[in-house]
Amino acid sequence: MIATEVDRQKFLNSELKYYRLLFLIPVFLLFDLSIVINISLIFCFVYFLTSQSLKIITPDLLLWVSLILWGIYTVIISPVLSTGLLHYSLIIISPFLIFILVINIENSEFYKFLKNFMDFSLIAGCIISFYSIFTFYEIGFKFSMRIPSFWQHYNLVAAFLMLLIIFNISILIYSKDTSKKIYILSLLILITGLILTQTRAVLLGVVLALIIFIFKKPRLIIPISIFFFIAVFLFWGLITDRLTSVINFYADISTLGRIQAWLTSIELIKENLLLGYGFDSYIKLRDTVFSNYFVVTNHSHSTYLGLILELGLIGFLLYFSFYIKAIYYSFFSRKIKNNFFPFVAGLQASLLVLLIIFFFEPYFTPFGAITVFIWFLISVSYKIHSINLNNPEY
Repeated sequence: MIATEVDRQKFLNSELKYYRLLFLIPVFLLFDLSIVINISLIFCFVYFLTSQSLKIITPDLLLWVSLILWGIYTVIISPVLSTGLLHYSLIIISPFLIFILVINIENSEFYKFLKNFMDFSLIAGCIISFYSIFTFYEIGFKFSMRIPSFWQHYNLVAAFLMLLIIFNISILIYSKDTSKKIYILSLLILITGLILTQTRAVLLGVVLALIIFIFKKPRLIIPISIFFFIAVFLFWGLITDRLTSVINFYADISTLGRIQAWLTSIELIKENLLLGYGFDSYIKLRDTVFSNYFVVTNHSHSTYLGLILELGLIGFLLYFSFYIKAIYYSFFSRKIKNNFFPFVAGLQASLLVLLIIFFFEPYFTPFGAITVFIWFLISVSYKIHSINLNNPEY
């Protein structure tokens, strides 16, 4: 059939919605391409500005301006200016871009966008886990080796898989329009991939998330307990090994190295609490505290200590205020009973659990794409709060 003139005009006048470009993020998350994500966000933001005819919505604009300006100051005092600029773009500019892009998605389109984005992210997580399982097979099923799949950092990919597991569980529990079998299968794959990273803090985070779900819905205690004991049985050797390393921390080099990184950061912070030392300053200053380290690391091994060390307490409070508000919006906004509830329940558990594991690893970091995914969740919490406040029917 030959297209009519009306069809041709409709095609020419059609416009690619900018937020559809955000579906590339799960693809880049698959390979931990944080710099590529940053570039894609800049491109998407420019496209958004050129195609946006409505007023741009920017919640907490004054807070964002303050953080961006403080970030520039932090770049200036950074030991290496080029490194400071890179960290600034990945830790502050990328979150700002993802925040604006998510917040300005049309309310009527947001549920469909969010569902598709999370489904794509779950697929990415399953591919990551499949490759870990394949690697586990290739090395002869040896639990002595930690497997990060395509990512470079075990702890960062573990956090990404943990967040996907939490949302997967939430969708299974609360969603009424999904195929349960698919999500059960993806859950099993994701958990296997997570366990193979052997990341103690993140495994603890999953347990805490399960406790949160049970607390909110007590009848889940039986199926979750059965699932938990099966997992413990299958991976008993690995789990006991990781627990032993925690109990006998004085004999575990990794744990001692983490504690030493904490002590180093605390000593440095005490000398310049308010203003900080600039981006990537830990690696330049660590030897002024200890001359020898059990494990030489490039960071503070803690989200809290790392941000305070680099941004100072002032910058930390500016940066973390968005996270605290995201938690508030997920719990204490108008009670949500619409299609967003499975995602809100996932947000609640995720944001609370992250508060705990932030103690053990820097998850707002230029070293991995996990930063963008966490800021995506923060932005989603803001957006759902806004939708529910103004248009509860969505």
